[in-house]
Amino acid sequence: MANKIKGTRSKRPESRGPGPIASKENISRRRLAVILVAICGIALLAGILSFDDLPSAIGDNAEFVILTRALAEGQGFRYINHPELRPATKYPPGFPAFLAGWSFVFGDSVTSMKINVLLCFVAAAGFTFLLARRLVGDHLAAIAAFTIAISSSVLEYSHQVLSDVPYMLFSLLAIYLVLTGPKGSRTALAGLVLCIWAYFARTVGASLVFASVVFLLLKSRRKEAVILICGFLAVSGLWAIRNYTAAGEGSRYLKVLFSANPYDPDQGMITFSGLISRVWINGTAYLGSMMPTNILPTLVRPARDFGEIAMTSLMSVLIIVIAVFGAIALRKKALLISLYIVFYMMIYLGWPEVWRSERFMIPLAPLLAIYLYAGLRWLLGFFGARGLAVTVICGLLALTNLVSLYRYIGRTKGYPAGWVRYFDAAKWIDGNSDEDAVVLCRKPFLFYLYSNRKTIAYPFTRDKNAMREYLLEARPDYIVLEKLSSGTSATDVYLIPVLHEMTDHLREAHFTEEPVTAVYRFTVPRGETNEP
Repeated sequence: MANKIKGTRSKRPESRGPGPIASKENISRRRLAVILVAICGIALLAGILSFDDLPSAIGDNAEFVILTRALAEGQGFRYINHPELRPATKYPPGFPAFLAGWSFVFGDSVTSMKINVLLCFVAAAGFTFLLARRLVGDHLAAIAAFTIAISSSVLEYSHQVLSDVPYMLFSLLAIYLVLTGPKGSRTALAGLVLCIWAYFARTVGASLVFASVVFLLLKSRRKEAVILICGFLAVSGLWAIRNYTAAGEGSRYLKVLFSANPYDPDQGMITFSGLISRVWINGTAYLGSMMPTNILPTLVRPARDFGEIAMTSLMSVLIIVIAVFGAIALRKKALLISLYIVFYMMIYLGWPEVWRSERFMIPLAPLLAIYLYAGLRWLLGFFGARGLAVTVICGLLALTNLVSLYRYIGRTKGYPAGWVRYFDAAKWIDGNSDEDAVVLCRKPFLFYLYSNRKTIAYPFTRDKNAMREYLLEARPDYIVLEKLSSGTSATDVYLIPVLHEMTDHLREAHFTEEPVTAVYRFTVPRGETNEP
């Protein structure tokens, strides 16, 4: 009987469920799930409150819409707005293909595509936390993710059909998998595939590939480094072959990268001294405001006078310096991230100044936020602050983003007057022209979204004979002269001087209200050609 009683007692602990270790794991998982849901929920709410369903006035977003619709309709990677369905060689097809898959299920409207980008932003906020918790712990990781989730500067691009935010998600996931995946594991292999996909979604993703190769070599993971570089060369090689086969050229990015000014080809290629000047100007602009504003937009906001400029610059430098301290503190854990930031910045420091934008720094925002709070923890620890005090101070810093978020949500949505008139002209053509009409205009992709007519641009050349020959060869049915802003436009510089000498080819068709966008019917007299 005693033995039976002993046996019974020995079995009781097993019947009570998991032991202390398993319980802690379950609690940890629940806690992780709660934090993730909270961060993603905050990001989603902020995105919904600030959402704008109008197409952005940035021409790139209209270009992505057009390429997405071309893929979804089975017409290939082509510009369906162009009369000749010209092959696209500027962007890699990853992002449009990603959107095309979404469009099959949810439709190809601009609003549907914007929702896709918004969901990428929400997921990116979640992966910011997952990556950061491996580097700085749960508390600071949650603060870093929260900072990005309510950053008005990042949110501005969370509802635009642009690749910046989706690329941010792809790169974060790739870095997370490469860092967390054991050597030779399926997780690590998935990370390598995502590195290549990041390049396929955005050309600057090559920086992630190169950074990962260097990281893997430094970690004696040579086999994975070889797999990655071979996979990258295969994909990029196939893309180059496709471009040469379809259009007789490589990526257009290589051309503009080495041009002195993409909007003025007459300036030719950039010189060595010009490149040094470009790197300096871009570096001061990105470090001076465009990079930190994506992290703490309330503290680093557009400046109007000397005092505000000085304060913004000081705050920006302070943020960057603290982030550098964070990078040093995490140098062993976050080597891949540091390498990636260096390679990424090398590309954009050499990018033409006319295209410089804070949106190019968005993919780095989550990584810099992690470094910022790691650096702040290190500095506060130097002065004796620990634990809860550090969390509270970092949390209060993140909460400053609510001020800029409130302003952004309450902004006046819509277009400036010049753009309203431009799109009014497009709508007029949609209702008053033949379906096969061709329109020549300054912003052909955006004009196409509202006019539903084939659109072409004019060449940027001051050679009047070359422009005249182009017009006579292209023979557009309509020519649109816009006034999008008060300054001098490319239309004023390149097109209008030639049209002054071709008035016999023009007939007034439509004029909008002020600021006037003018639509002219373009005709070529019988027998006239572009031959001398």
